[in-house]
Amino acid sequence: MTIKKRVTFLYIISSGFIFLLILINFYFFNILKKEIYNLELTDTLRTKALQLRRYEKNIFLRFDSSSEEDYKKVLQYMNELEKTINELYKSGYKYKETSQLKKTLLLYKQIFFELENLSKDVDEKIKNSFKSNPELLTLLRSVILSHPSEVADFLKKLKILKDKDEENLTRMEVNLLTLRDLGDKLIRLTKELDILTRTEIEKKLRLLKIIQIVVLGFFTGITLIGILLLTRSIMQRCKILSMLIEDTAKGKFKKYKLFNISDELDLLIYKFTIMEEKLKEREELLEKQREELYQMKKMAALGRLLTKISHEFNNPVNNLFLALKSLEMELSPEEKEKLKEYLEDFNNEIHRLRKTIDRFLIYSKKRPLNKISLSLNELLHKMWDTFKRDYPSQEVYLEINSSEDFVIKGDQVLLESAFINLFKNAYEAMNGKGKITITITSKNEAVHIEIKDTGKGIPEEIQDQIFEPFFSTKPNGIGIGLSLAKEIFQKHGGDLILKETSKEGTTFEIILPL
Repeated sequence: MTIKKRVTFLYIISSGFIFLLILINFYFFNILKKEIYNLELTDTLRTKALQLRRYEKNIFLRFDSSSEEDYKKVLQYMNELEKTINELYKSGYKYKETSQLKKTLLLYKQIFFELENLSKDVDEKIKNSFKSNPELLTLLRSVILSHPSEVADFLKKLKILKDKDEENLTRMEVNLLTLRDLGDKLIRLTKELDILTRTEIEKKLRLLKIIQIVVLGFFTGITLIGILLLTRSIMQRCKILSMLIEDTAKGKFKKYKLFNISDELDLLIYKFTIMEEKLKEREELLEKQREELYQMKKMAALGRLLTKISHEFNNPVNNLFLALKSLEMELSPEEKEKLKEYLEDFNNEIHRLRKTIDRFLIYSKKRPLNKISLSLNELLHKMWDTFKRDYPSQEVYLEINSSEDFVIKGDQVLLESAFINLFKNAYEAMNGKGKITITITSKNEAVHIEIKDTGKGIPEEIQDQIFEPFFSTKPNGIGIGLSLAKEIFQKHGGDLILKETSKEGTTFEIILPL
């Protein structure tokens, strides 16, 4: 996942949590809105109930011209209470106190109207009985609604109270007490509903606060963890990239392995490692070119040396040849016959010296190869015979293993020089005692010639230097044999490599095109 996608993901998560918080607040807002509406209704109930009790008491405490107005107010507040209770039911308010309040109000209305009817009957009786005494009538009417039992006792003493009237007054007393109890109950129930509603609002507010704290805390924690992990990941890879840059600046090319590329920084590290590999390849190429230039300088110096050696040897050899020819001309036929063997040896050696000088001159002058078809087996046997004349040891053996007689195209003079150098190198490695095994095979349109000796092997620390000109471990060696041989085979489109070496011997492999 790219850094952009990770940031986008964090943004989406943050937006999701914010949206969730908004939904929670919206949900609780609607609930609280409903609860506040219920609170308004319960508060209205309580207010209406208090007003109802107020006007109800006014009715029963006094009997004057304002009683009619108080009576209307009582009816008004009873109706408003009933209407408000119905609104509570519609809003889904389901506390048991609501149904109790409704039942209590219905009973209150029933008692109130019954008390009203009874009071009218009793008041009519009293007016008929005390028409002659208006002052006493007014007094009795003022207390009959508040103290019907006392009025009943008073009328009993006057012996004007009938049984039915007494029964009505008694019922009025009971209803009056009942009405007062119901009124008190209405006040208590409305107060309880108001407290319950307020408590419910407080609970929901606390729950909302807890949810907000939890959601905000979780959201903040997730966001901080996401930012921390993203920052840590970026810092770690920046550190890796900085380390790679520092190592590259010091010339240390360390390949950093990436298991996968997840974002831009991984891609940058990957691109940098690719650049490092290219820099490393370029450095290796430059090193190889520097080495080749160094080798070319060495080979040029070797060429100049060989040219100088050839010229130094050429004059004495020519003088020897001329002296030999002069000697042959001065000798009689009998003396020539007598010295025939020696004269032939002198001629052969002078001829060999001239061929060696010619090889040196050919190499030093960089002339084009004079390629001809050559039998590889024949060439090797011939070079071995030539080598044996110079190194006539009876304890060095040659074995050639070849499935067929391969024919190659090459410069005979240069190839002979190269094989002579390899035979000499093997001979010296075995201290003049051992076996040289040559195995010839073909592969991929090339002939592979393995020359194995039974010498002491080549130490590991000098294996990379054996083909360098002028490198030699021999006290009297000048170190040009193997370098010359490798150069000759490379000129033929092949190569000379060190295949393996150990205490049991060394194997060189020659590759030549067929």
